[in-house]
This record gives sequence, C-alpha cells and structure tokens, in this order.
Amino acid sequence: LYRSGEAFVVTDPKGEIYLKTKESAKAYNYRTLCIDLRNLKASHCWNPFQLPYELYHSGNKGKALEMLTELSRHIIGDVGEPFWTNTGIDLLLGFMLLLFLNNSKEDCTLRNLLVLWNRYTENQRGFREDLRYDRLKTDEITQCKLRMIYNSADKTVGSAEAIVSTGLNKLIINDDLTDLLSTNSFNLFDLANKKVGIYLIIPDENTSSHFVASLFISQLYEVMIQVAQKSNKCALDVRMNFIIDEFANLPKLEGIETMITASRSRNIRFTLIAQGLTQLKQKYDETANTLCGNCNNWI
Repeated sequence: LYRSGEAFVVTDPKGEIYLKTKESAKAYNYRTLCIDLRNLKASHCWNPFQLPYELYHSGNKGKALEMLTELSRHIIGDVGEPFWTNTGIDLLLGFMLLLFLNNSKEDCTLRNLLVLWNRYTENQRGFREDLRYDRLKTDEITQCKLRMIYNSADKTVGSAEAIVSTGLNKLIINDDLTDLLSTNSFNLFDLANKKVGIYLIIPDENTSSHFVASLFISQLYEVMIQVAQKSNKCALDVRMNFIIDEFANLPKLEGIETMITASRSRNIRFTLIAQGLTQLKQKYDETANTLCGNCNNWI
C-alpha cells in the first residue's frame, strides 16, 4: 500500500502492525493516525457526534438519525428482550437529540451527554416540566423520542432509565475513553483523497471498547461515499482500503453487505479477516451468505 500511495484504515488487535509499519508509512510521506484503545492517553481523539451533528443541522436528519441510532445501539447493547432494547435506544436517542438542539457542535460530546443524563436523573420532575412547557429547545423528532418520559407508566419509564444508565455506565467508569470520544484530533473529511494510514488498536482480550472501532469504520465509510459522490467520476482519487482484522469479533457493522457492494465503484476496498465461516455466520446470521457472496476474492 505504501508504494501504491493508497490510503488505509486497519484494525490492529495487538498493536503490532502500528509498531512495525508506522515509520515506513511516514517514510512514504503518509499521515498516520492511531486510535489506541489499549493506551487511551496516547491515542488520537475522535468525537462520534461531530458528523451526525453536521448532518442534522444541514437538513440531512435521516442520515444523522441512522448514525445516532447506531451509536445508541452500541451503548445500550442487547438487553435480551427486543422491546426493552429498542425502548432504551429510543430514550437515549432522544437525549442525544436534546443535546444537539441545545448546544454548539463543540459542546456536543459524550461527556456532555453524561452531564445531561445526570441532570435528568437528579431532578426528573423538573426536567419533565421543562420538556412539557418547552423550556428546553426541542423539535418534533426529539419530542417523539422523549414522550415516553412523561406519558408512559412509571414502571416502564423506570425500566427504560435503568437500561440507559447501565449502558452509559461503561463510559462513566472509563474516564479516559470518554475523553477520547469527546474531542477531535482530526476531521474525517480531511482524510479523503490523501495518503493517510489510520490504525485502530483494539484489545482482543477485552471487548468493552470494540464498539468504537465499528462506529469509526461506519462513519469514515459514510464520509468517503459523500466525497466520492461529489467527484465528477463518482469515485475517490486515492483509494481507501478498510482492512478489518478480527472482523467477526467486532460489534456488528450494520449494512456491511451493502457497503461492500457500493464501495467498489467508489474506489473503496474492504478486506475482511475472520477465523472461520462459522464465526462469521454466528455474528451476521441470515445476512452472512449475502456478505460472503459480495466478496469476490477469497484466501
């Protein structure tokens, strides 16, 4: 890749790829970035709210909601019952939108989401009244998502709140991870059509932060597609390679089978590395066959 000048993002479970190749990348005039989930204090930072915030306030609310729903899903996780999982996702999504509508882009961070949630849990009655009497800036979508706070039975509300609190707790107990996800060391759009090497160091012995890698890949792909579509040839000038090691061990990448198909004509390439087809089918269930069928080259 260095000799070809193609850009890449690679998952690196042990950090070995980064250590062995970063100097070579720099020698070929690559810009190197490293999101290091093993050594959080040494990592570049990335705010997953920045892109959906820009999309939401530029009129592309549908795409922004897709991204925020994916982020909410990763934070909430699977609580067993689809109803309660979806209820928790909707409640958390409502608070994300509330954050978007009452803060600047710079202040829309996971840390401030935690502050907003803490404010709610400490004074639920006052918070509900602020919502009901429109003392907080809201829109129709936000009202719809938050309506359950003051329209549902107390037991339902309490259960939904507990689900959200449990999900957010994984951020509260890891302050360094929250810091990493609350500022930006780079802009995703600045990475398009450049000689850039992005390393995602994800500990393979601890999966609690793996959702960051899945979210980053998903958002970077979306940016690459947007840039490609604005080009006269509807393709990137510099190919972007997504090299995803331990693919089946990462949180599910929603729509990956479509991403692979759509990427080809945009000069984007995926290399998926998994330990076996059984592992892949366990993760992707009924879409595994479609996913496999969309991959032309097999090793």
